[in-house]
Order: sequence, then C-alpha cells, then structure tokens
Amino acid sequence: MPITDRDLLALEPDLFRDVGFLAQRLINATGSISSGKLTITSGDFVAMGVTVGHIIVHNGMPMEIVLRNSAVQVTVSLLRASIDDPALTPPNAGTAATVVFTFGPQIAAAHAAVLRMLGLAAAGKGLPGETDETAITNVRDLAMLEALLTLSLIWSAAAAVTGPGSNAAARAAEYRLRASCERSVAIARLDLDGDGLADAERRAGAAMLERA
Repeated sequence: MPITDRDLLALEPDLFRDVGFLAQRLINATGSISSGKLTITSGDFVAMGVTVGHIIVHNGMPMEIVLRNSAVQVTVSLLRASIDDPALTPPNAGTAATVVFTFGPQIAAAHAAVLRMLGLAAAGKGLPGETDETAITNVRDLAMLEALLTLSLIWSAAAAVTGPGSNAAARAAEYRLRASCERSVAIARLDLDGDGLADAERRAGAAMLERA
C-alpha cells in the first residue's frame, strides 16, 4: 500500500529541490536523455533499488521513473496527472547532473501511522486472526492521506532546521491540517473472506474500542 516519491512530487513540484537535503540520495551521477530514456555514466540503479515511482532529477528537472531498463538506464516521464496516464516523454538533453532522491523513510513512517489509524497490521506482521493491510481493496483511495502525512513529516523536519517562524514551519502546519481533514473522510474497504470483494470497512478517523 505505501505511496511512492511520485505521489509527493504531484503535491509538491519543488520538493526535491527545496528539501532534498532531508532525503536519501540513491544516485549522484551525470546522465543524458534520449527518446525518453535516461542513461547515467556511473552508478547502478539495480544495486541501489531505484525503480518505478522514484523521482530522478536531471539538470534540476524532476521526472518520474516509469521503467527500469538496466543498471544504468531508466525510462522517464514528465509528471503525469495520474499514474494511469501514458508517459510524457521529456525532450532530449545532454549530459548533466543526475540525482535520485527518495523520502522512503518518511513514507514508511506515514504508512505505519495510517495502518494504526485503521487498526490494521502491516502485511505479514499480524497476530493469528488479525486483519492486515493485504485485505484493503481500495488502496489508492488512501494515497492522499499517506502523502499528506509524509509531507507534514518532511516539512516538520525542515522547520526544525529553519525555525518556528519559517516558511517550512508554515507548510508543516498546513499539511498537518490537510492530513487531519483527509483522515476524517478516509475509508479502507476490506475483503475479509478472500473472495476479492469488500465486505467491511474501517474509517481512519474513528476510534477503535476493545472490551477489556
């Protein structure tokens, strides 16, 4: 269920430029673009786990990775309106600085928080009889909540560096508010009997009570 860096870019087009220092740097190389394929001169996409959903920044321009072709080449796209849209091929470009950042740790923390809100265990981590996230049938419906929580974490970390009156602090507060609003309407639909159809639902904004 976790979102990808692409979901963050859709909400914050300058995220990887403004707070890339808070991200993990997977690739730091030079590369060029030809016919929608970006080839690096050093580094290894496979070894570093770079894959679909990661963002690659070439000469300051962030792009989605839509296919990993080899250890040194990926197919890229300009940011699409939806992950289901066809790739938007960027113009050819000569050799320039090429970096892959990821906010994977922040995404993982937000993902865990969403599961706690829903009273679900992580995939394969639940106790016997406990429902885990593999039962969710409407995964993409929860992507906005997870993305907003992730951005609140990122900007909160940036605010710790820049101070409480900074733009980063204001953005962190805005994303916390937006995440709270999204939580109030987020619903996970669950398939509890394995027939592929949802037969229960849980609301992220509802408290889970158990008899003592």
